[in-house]
Amino acid sequence: MKEEYTKHWQKNNPTEKGHYYFADWLAKQLDGIKRLINTHDRDYVIIIDGQEGSAKSTVAAQIAYYVDRSFTQERMCLRPDEFIDKINSATKGQAVVFDEAYTGLASRAAFSEINKLLVEMMMEMRKKNLFVVLCIPSVFYLEKYAALHRARGLFHCYFGKGGKRGQFLAYNDKKLKQLYLYGKRAMSYYFPKVNIKCRFVKTVPIDWVSYEERKIKALKVKKVSKRAELHLNQRDFLITLLLEHPKIKINQRKLAEIFKMSGYPLEQRSISGSVERIKGRLPINIGNFDLG
Repeated sequence: MKEEYTKHWQKNNPTEKGHYYFADWLAKQLDGIKRLINTHDRDYVIIIDGQEGSAKSTVAAQIAYYVDRSFTQERMCLRPDEFIDKINSATKGQAVVFDEAYTGLASRAAFSEINKLLVEMMMEMRKKNLFVVLCIPSVFYLEKYAALHRARGLFHCYFGKGGKRGQFLAYNDKKLKQLYLYGKRAMSYYFPKVNIKCRFVKTVPIDWVSYEERKIKALKVKKVSKRAELHLNQRDFLITLLLEHPKIKINQRKLAEIFKMSGYPLEQRSISGSVERIKGRLPINIGNFDLG
């Protein structure tokens, strides 16, 4: 596919310093999305993933601004609480980016809460016809509902020859479903093959300096939260101990009922996630614990 590019101008900066080049193929796709949002009572969810440093945030800002010219760096959300606030305060047809890739939550354990958050906010997204971009390390960290039933496309950023940034593969909803179903277990992007490869420039149509400052603050918050990560691992271990120890006869459903009666409810799917996260990392055999 031969790429053609057109110069686009930032809304409040129509000067030579206020432009960026955008692939005509991508602009055509986004024009169609804008029509769906503005005239067909639709919302639209796009996923951008790829290795750290592959410029996912750059692509996210470019496409969000193209769809919604009122988009600013304030709607590039770095934390779950920011995402909730911006979705709730957004008006009809606006774009919101959830840039979870930058804070490094590249684990299934961390994304259990992210997946829950996405499901909870989907209704608000639909009601307001929002254009939502999920910028994450890998599409495979998402649960099926978000990846297969809500996301309409995937841009997979990658490094070209010599480690050069500025390229992505584009998956439509059909190709995305195939990728998720066939590649999730091995975390592989080998199948299906896609023919749409697109380059993008490094220029961003938002206040990038302010955004970089917010990213630094977000990283500092993440470092402070190591204690919370320890508590999560301790909880997962104790749950797995109760379920897997041969002397304790209890299943996940019963344990969920006990949590509910205690006043600290924990759903069965969360309990199942705890076991999945911790079992492969246990250096000991739980059955060796003598519980007296």
